Amino acid sequence: MAALQRLTPMQRATVILRDVLGWTAKEVSVLLECSSGAVTSLRRARARLAEGPVGADTVDLAEVDRAGLL
Repeated sequence: MAALQRLTPMQRATVILRDVLGWTAKEVSVLLECSSGAVTSLRRARARLAEGPVGADTVDLAEVDRAGLL
């Protein structure tokens, strides 16, 4: 789930609908109101997922403090 945060909302929706739920490119393009070509071009989204989760190796202590965890 954390790796999905690296994606834009459109990329995230496309990856979930295509790769997780198995929707066709046409179904996704109708739902997201974009071209089938845009849906089938998942290279950038998959490359970002391969990078791993956001901040996997760092922790923002200010965020932790604001969340009341320190």
